[in-house]
Formats: sequence, C-alpha cells, structure tokens
Amino acid sequence: MQKVRHKWAVRIAVSVFVISVFYAVIVLTPWSVGMCDEELVSESTSPSKQTVAKAFVRNCGATTGYITHVNLKSTWSYFNTTWVGTIRQGEVFGNACEQDVRLVWVDESNLEIEYVRCPAADGRENLPYPMYNEWKGVKITYREVVSSF
Repeated sequence: MQKVRHKWAVRIAVSVFVISVFYAVIVLTPWSVGMCDEELVSESTSPSKQTVAKAFVRNCGATTGYITHVNLKSTWSYFNTTWVGTIRQGEVFGNACEQDVRLVWVDESNLEIEYVRCPAADGRENLPYPMYNEWKGVKITYREVVSSF
C-alpha cells in the first residue's frame, strides 16, 4: 500500500514539473526573446536623484530602421519591455534614426533634450516623434542642433 502511494506521489510531482516547464516555454519565453533590441546610449539623473532619463537606440532587424528614443522613469522603478522587446513605458521622444541625444537637467522639474534631426528619406521630412512637453511633473523642452555632439 505504501509503495502505491509513493508511486502516485512521484507521478503527480513529475506531472506538475512537466506542466510547469511546458507553461514556461509556451507562455513566458516569447516575452524574454523579443525581435527588437534596445541599446542604452546615454542616461542622466535629475539633481535630486528621483527621476532618470535614458536614451536608447531600438533595432528591430534589417527590415526596419533604427529609432533613437528617450524614456523617463522613477529612480526606483524599471522599464518593462513589450513582447517584441521594445521599451514604450515613459517614452517622451523618438527620432527615426540612430543618433546622439544629449539629456540636460536644468533643475529637478525641467529636462532639455538636445537632438539632431534625422536625414530626410525619399524627399520627405523626417520629424521627431513623439515630443511630449511634460511627464509626471517634469517639463521637457527640445533643442534641435545642427550636427552631432
């Protein structure tokens, strides 16, 4: 009788383990293996160290162009990525190319983003997007500069 109970306990344990592994492979893996890569290129912390501005270059492969974007977050939080591997949380600025961006804190509630406009493709103007003027009490100003830093 004792051996029968032991066999059933082992079978149940093995079944739970197999189901857990199956769940992890099917549900969790796509979130950790995105198609895009976010490379941190610069960051700047506010004077009181409460807010962090980070500039990333997004690369989603050969069929799409680079995107340079700036995201803001609290010092104590972290960025979550989408299932394709992009960071959208706190995104306040984006530019459709790979470029340098300078992040300058004027004071605790004022951030200046200096950027170079991307070259025009196919004769169309390549304007930055998005360009939010405020994020959780931080006022954001933009300054387009003529050449890279």
